[in-house]
Order: sequence, then structure tokens, then C-alpha cells
Amino acid sequence: MPNLNLMKTYALLFFLVLSHFNTIAQGDFTLSGTILDENSEPLEAATVFIDGSKKLSKTDAKGKYSFAGLASGGYQLVVNMVGYGSSKQDILIQDKSVVFNLKLIAQAQNLREVVIVGDGQRHNYLTTFKKFFLGESENAKKCKILNLDVLNFSSEKQILRASTNDFLLIDNPVLGYRVKYLLRDFQYNSYLETTQYHGECIFEELEGSNTQKQVWHHNRREAYFGSLMHYLRSIYKGDIKSEGFLTYKVTNTRLPAEINVNPVLPKRITQKIDDNLIELKYKGRLYIIYNKELAARNYSFEKKDKIIMQFKDTGSVFSTDGQIDSKGNYFNYKALLIQGYWGRKRIGDQLPYEYIPD
Repeated sequence: MPNLNLMKTYALLFFLVLSHFNTIAQGDFTLSGTILDENSEPLEAATVFIDGSKKLSKTDAKGKYSFAGLASGGYQLVVNMVGYGSSKQDILIQDKSVVFNLKLIAQAQNLREVVIVGDGQRHNYLTTFKKFFLGESENAKKCKILNLDVLNFSSEKQILRASTNDFLLIDNPVLGYRVKYLLRDFQYNSYLETTQYHGECIFEELEGSNTQKQVWHHNRREAYFGSLMHYLRSIYKGDIKSEGFLTYKVTNTRLPAEINVNPVLPKRITQKIDDNLIELKYKGRLYIIYNKELAARNYSFEKKDKIIMQFKDTGSVFSTDGQIDSKGNYFNYKALLIQGYWGRKRIGDQLPYEYIPD
């Protein structure tokens, strides 16, 4: 068995059925509807948002919500109401506005068993959680969780688990966002050095001076270029080379990764599903580097370097069985693997899907 410590992979694993799937560009369409209870009575003040975006609303006295200015594409609509739990629905906007009504069923609050731990133990749990949930970048280190009390922890053997019953509030002073995250489940396995978590989030702009906003503008560009969002948008367009990416097939299934030394073009590893979606037809892992100079040369590794004992600074391993759209969204997946550079870039480096660098 290879020595995992040599790889320094910091693996990030997700196992979800669906994920956030929304839009970047402004459009002319509206997503609207009514939220009702099981008796078909309107629910007022239900929280409605589009996962991974800045689109958030509260239903009015008639249970109505509305999001205007949307472009064609897919969205994951999330409705959350105390006493009713949450509901997630995939919405596809094609050539017209969509009206989507939803009925919520009242349910008893599903509380996990309360595990009482000492202050010292909870401090250790929080330290681990922040590292592997927020990430390990300089951006992540400056993030602040405002309501640590909503986090529920439990531990069994080498696995630390966490969840919340309400939004976890995270201020990111480097990128200028407040992230509200409904954490369904978080697990960190200290033996395997793997993390898996899932939930839904919404972004809010922080208030700041014009000077501060200029700093945020710069920092957001820095966070975007070379990110997973940037790569997925590039591979959808079929033009990763000009965007500074190189992609190599990983030919084995274990660590350390062994690669085909010659880079591959997007058309060799992707296939079109319809006018809006592609998927990876290569079902193995991919090794991706972000380096404009090497990409311009269409760099091939020497055969002696085909075993990747240590990832390059921007080197990442990626695989998914899901679908990808032009906005850098991935969805309808059951498994997603991210290792290396992208594996270290977590909530502290995440941008809303409305973001477009200028």
C-alpha cells in the first residue's frame, strides 16, 4: 500500500445526488411561485434561495416568491421553513419563465442525539472542522464563523461528524461575502485523510468602502483563475489551452497517480448531452494543471515523470459522473473526487455562480 503522506493529497470527496446548478449571466426570465402547507394554505416568511448563488427571498403573506433577471439554464431551488424542514428542487429554464409551486409538509424537528463534550474537546473539533470545511488557503484562514453554537459534533473512532439545524454564518473578509450554509452533513476521516460534506449555501455581499470593494474585486479574480469553476467553464467551451489549463488522463486507480504524459483535448474526454450540457466520457481520474506558460507549449511530461509523487502547486486530480454546464456547474452526480490544489480550496475560496471576471 503506498504511503499516503507522500502524496499530501488532502482529498475532498462528495457523495450527493444533486448539487447547486444555476446561472451567471443576467437574462430576461423569471422563476416564481407559491409555497403552501399540506392544507394548501400559503406559508409566509419561508426562506427561498438558489443554491450557490446570491438569489434569496422570503415568501410574502400569500406565500409567493420571485426571482427575476434569470438566463436560460438549470437551477436548484431550496425552500427552508422552521417546522417544515427543507426541500430542494431542480428547475430548468429554457425559452420562457417558469412558475413552480411547492407544498411543504409539517414535520417534527429531527434532532440528532446531543453529545456533551468538554470545552477542550469541542475546541479541538472546531479546529479540525474549520481546517477541512473552510479550507487551508490564506483566504480560508481569515474567514470567521459567526455562530459556532449551531454546530453539532459527534465522533466515532477516526471520524468526526458535524451538522447544523440552521444556517452557518461565515464572513469572508478577503472576498467580501457572507456565506450562509445549511450543513446537512460533514465527515472527516483522520485515518484516510478524506473529507466529505454536503449542504446548500447562499452568498451575500458585505458592506465596504469603495477602496475595500476594489480590493475584493482583485481578490475575487485571484480566487477565480485556476479554480474548479474556471476549469469547468473552460472545458465546456472546449478551450482549456487558452485559459491556461492542461489535462492528463490518470491511468491507474491508486496512489500515487500514474498519468499519460501527453495532454488531452476536451473533445477527447467529453461528450455533448444537449445544447446546454456536457459530460465526461472518460470515467477515470484526470490530472489538471493551471499554468499558462506550460499550456501555451502544450506541455508533455517526460516518461520518467509519469508517476506523480507530489502534485504541482496548481495540480489537481478530478473525476465526476455528473453533468457540466457553461456556468461551471456540475450536477446529477453520485460521486465527485477532488484532490490536490482544488481539494484545499473549499468554502473559503468559493464564489457565487453569478461571478464573471472582467
